[in-house]
Amino acid sequence: MHGEAAQIQTHRRRMLINRKKVKEFALAMTAHRNHQFTRVGKRFYIVAEAHLKEFIRVYVQRLPSKGKTIQ
Repeated sequence: MHGEAAQIQTHRRRMLINRKKVKEFALAMTAHRNHQFTRVGKRFYIVAEAHLKEFIRVYVQRLPSKGKTIQ
């Protein structure tokens, strides 16, 4: 049983996004709406992470093949 728990933990990846900051920003964006949300679901973080990773992939692929800094 102990081996299964260790195996499950090794499959977890650390998220690139800061969940607390994403939650604060997402809820702040509802300030102008008639209905204000109070919670952020797990799926929202997964989608936000996926969009960020895709943005980085596309951005890096479009960079010229010179230099050392991603700008």
